[in-house]
Amino acid sequence: MYDCLAATGRTSPDAPAVVEYAGEGAVRLVTYGQLQQRVDDTAAALTAAELGPGDRVMVESETSAPAVALFLACSELGLLCVPVTPGTAPHRFAGMVDAVQPDLYLRAGGVALRTIAPPAGTGRFGPAGVIVERPPRRPPGWTGRRSSLETDPASVVFTSGALGRAAGVVMSHRSLAALQDSLTACDLVAGGDRVFTTARFGSADCFTDICLALGGGAAIVPVPPALLHWPGSLLRHLETSGATVASGPASVWQRVLCQVRRPARLDRLRTVLLRDQEFPLPELHRLRTMVTRARVIHCYGHAESPVCGLIDVPRLLPEDVRRLPVGTVRPGVEMMVVDENEQPIDDCGVVGELYLRSPMLCTAYWGDPGATSEALVPDPVNRRSGQTVLRTGDLACLGEGGQLYLHGRSRGDSRQTVSG
Repeated sequence: MYDCLAATGRTSPDAPAVVEYAGEGAVRLVTYGQLQQRVDDTAAALTAAELGPGDRVMVESETSAPAVALFLACSELGLLCVPVTPGTAPHRFAGMVDAVQPDLYLRAGGVALRTIAPPAGTGRFGPAGVIVERPPRRPPGWTGRRSSLETDPASVVFTSGALGRAAGVVMSHRSLAALQDSLTACDLVAGGDRVFTTARFGSADCFTDICLALGGGAAIVPVPPALLHWPGSLLRHLETSGATVASGPASVWQRVLCQVRRPARLDRLRTVLLRDQEFPLPELHRLRTMVTRARVIHCYGHAESPVCGLIDVPRLLPEDVRRLPVGTVRPGVEMMVVDENEQPIDDCGVVGELYLRSPMLCTAYWGDPGATSEALVPDPVNRRSGQTVLRTGDLACLGEGGQLYLHGRSRGDSRQTVSG
């Protein structure tokens, strides 16, 4: 991730990198050159706190330019970034801390303080930089690692697993680089685009949108969570920000379509990414009246493997269409349907469980080998290879044209599906 920032920063330092909300009808631009400087300053502060490759940094923040800079600085230094959404319930937050045992916990300015005991360090960050208030406490004779590897963990994103227990999805630096390469190859964004994202910083979708925007030399446009409750203000920010790409789940668009009597046409948008397992067709038809010129793409993925399926939605859907597919096989990702004996199903219309093979797979669930072995299973096509694939827990079948259609969740799987 950091390499893309540095490349665009050298060639287009004045291009927008982050477009922040600055009140009704106003935005604040952070250029690639300015973001690069923030990353450098943040990396220097983390290094001064004696943090190095493999150390864990827990970050509580909404999506913002300082948060993006902190994520990129962690990537540059080989640190493990653990995002936390503000407002996370105390018991859930405590479970994350117990699981990860962070070396440093950073809070965005204005976020309510959390109590976290040593040896973890604590501090704050914001537009003015990172201030470490209590350095990490190290054991006698401690020496950190000197270098990082692309196979090292880069992030742990917590999702709701069985019984609501926090499950930490571990993505390596290699997996995030593969995600970025895959998104770039899809030609979803280009330099000059602005990617409007409703994802919060503690989600896999947020990191995906950061990779999408910065990997293509575009700008990320984070949406303040409060605007999601005011569809009219959300639409005005969409227009004021100059967004050309919009990424969000069906729930966001449904709220806009239901609560805004006459939604304006958004002719500036050229791409809309729908992040859902299923997108209701009536709402999709209404959305088309708002984004008449845009390319609408239905996205399928999991926190464990973001953006596995992408499929363009036709401007005029045939009358006999009752549901949208989740995608087709594309370069870099293989999706296969298997039966109860884990044998691939090639016949159309036969429902089985969906398995994913991809370089973008997570490496584990943090501190949970049982859940890891349940989700990452030996490749059923060649078990002797030692390769693992993701058992998604989604039921699916093949269509006549090779598309994949979902049919709910497997009864034997307790994991929560997370769109990516």
